[in-house]
Amino acid sequence: MSHSPISACPERTQRVEWRLFCFPKISYDTVMIFKNISLGFLVKAVASFDDTLTRIPVIASLTKTRLGKVAFSIGTLLSLTAAIILAILFSEAIKSVPGVRYIIAGIIITLAIGIYFGLFMPERKKQTANEVAKIKKISNARFLELIGLGFVISFLTILDDIIVIVPIFLERNFYEKTLVIIGIYVATLIQVSIAIYFAERVDKLRFKKELAATSLIIIAILIVFNII
Repeated sequence: MSHSPISACPERTQRVEWRLFCFPKISYDTVMIFKNISLGFLVKAVASFDDTLTRIPVIASLTKTRLGKVAFSIGTLLSLTAAIILAILFSEAIKSVPGVRYIIAGIIITLAIGIYFGLFMPERKKQTANEVAKIKKISNARFLELIGLGFVISFLTILDDIIVIVPIFLERNFYEKTLVIIGIYVATLIQVSIAIYFAERVDKLRFKKELAATSLIIIAILIVFNII
């Protein structure tokens, strides 16, 4: 019995013939890899949008030299690693709590409201000013000290991200969590690059609070409907 080029290939068909005459089929593994990496990327990108804006004055001061750029990047990645570990541990601790997704979604919406109405901004501005002052004092410091400063600055602004990324570690096995983490790191590297090289342009964006708050609310809705 012959098969048309557009029909599914029989199991006995050789791989070369399958590639030539059949529509390619996307395996479940490929879909799972793409889905989890994309999920980690999107959630981290949205969760850190407000943090990137908050760090811009500090980044502009710290990254005037090549040493500062490298130190800030390493410090950011180290702080992200610590945040991911905390998020995974937290997700394991609360995964059996009834209605945990609704609780997390409620916290995220509260964060969004706080960002929109500027409830967190006075403290963050004061914090940013102090950090810039510290940077100026140790402009000639050793490389490891600059890394430590980058870690502290990034970790202080990434704390709320832990709540946002916790849901993507719920109900996932080790392999899926690893893929999600890859997506998170990719998003972070892109955000750091944008913040370093386009800090002035990003700082001039209009409706920054609105964009950050709306993004968090969207994540909360996706969590409630178990999409994330």
